[in-house]
Amino acid sequence: MNKRGLHARASNKFMECVLRYNAKITVRSHNDVCAETVEADSVMELLLLGAACGESITVSASGEEAEVAIQALVDLVKSKFGEAE
Repeated sequence: MNKRGLHARASNKFMECVLRYNAKITVRSHNDVCAETVEADSVMELLLLGAACGESITVSASGEEAEVAIQALVDLVKSKFGEAE
């Protein structure tokens, strides 16, 4: 993740990536702010996770394009959402 975690711009990029695929994608945060699972097609729900830099999230997908969607999201996160350090 980037230095600011899953903030508004990163959440929007995440959601835009999710919407490109025919898959149901959820994200689970593993922190004290919101340790629950949310739908990844909603920026507001992603923001409510409160995922900060260094915290873990779990992304799950089901559906026709689940595998390719997960790979695209992994690539997006690894690229730090295309933002400079």
